Amino acid sequence: MLATAAVLASKIATAGSSCTFDVTPGEGLAPRWSEAVRSVEATTSAPASDCRVVSLSIDRSGATLTLTTLDGRHAVRHVAQPEELAPLVKALLVTLPDDIPPSPSETTAETAPAPVAEPRDVVDADEHPRKVDDESRPVTPIVGTMGLGLGVDGDSHHDDAEPYGQAMIAVQLEHWELGAFGRWDFEHGVGRTAAGRKMEAGAAGAGLAVARREHVGPTTLVIGATAAVYAAWQALGRLEIEQTAGSERAPRYRDSIVDPRFGLYAATVVPVSKRFRLRAQIDGVVAPAPREPSRADLQPLAAWNVGFALGAETVLLP
Repeated sequence: MLATAAVLASKIATAGSSCTFDVTPGEGLAPRWSEAVRSVEATTSAPASDCRVVSLSIDRSGATLTLTTLDGRHAVRHVAQPEELAPLVKALLVTLPDDIPPSPSETTAETAPAPVAEPRDVVDADEHPRKVDDESRPVTPIVGTMGLGLGVDGDSHHDDAEPYGQAMIAVQLEHWELGAFGRWDFEHGVGRTAAGRKMEAGAAGAGLAVARREHVGPTTLVIGATAAVYAAWQALGRLEIEQTAGSERAPRYRDSIVDPRFGLYAATVVPVSKRFRLRAQIDGVVAPAPREPSRADLQPLAAWNVGFALGAETVLLP
């Protein structure tokens, strides 16, 4: 994923002066985060403020706040929403633990050269100390999603569009997505034989998908590839045969094959809320296996199809 970052740095001339900000916004800083930053400036600019340095790293999962007080106390917190930023900074300035050691650069200057800084204990969002480097970046979380969609497609043998349904579960990390999906091409009529029997076709299968995700404002563009195995079938409906002594019905006939398919797809994902998104997708699929039917009165199966689907996905993790 593309991350958007903002770094807020305060500079003080003497201990006891208020926390002032030199704000350098990152690329495309969202308006809600800009408002939250201004609110933090108001919170920490009071003369009695204990703030010395505030830094904020923002990505699509939220933000990582690092706060250092005048006496060198240091804490790290995760901020999920912009509205939580100002209250959290205010609370830290009141309740930051006293037993967290200051960083070496913030202690009283000595004549001897300062030793090389080592990783030290900080307090994370879960209140459990852990060892990190001062310059370490926040870990991008793995996001799990599940989605459903309905669409129509056309193939190489027919002029009309046929319906299909699809379900997918995926994990997303940075700009990549890996998922497993299932698809059902609903059984539909594809014509009649010379004898008047109705021909129908359908398929069901499952496979894997890998995709690249790019964020353009609030919208996410997804481009990926799929590989799947289907059970594809054609069927001949029953046919009533007139005879001199009465009539009988020719039984329904079904022809099935194992059908590997490979495809490409492109999708646009638009968030509706923190956990709910709408998705529009186009895809193309090719089937390289032999397509000849087992009977002369059946049509060859389509060698390719192109479809369009609309659906929704929800965030399962975190």
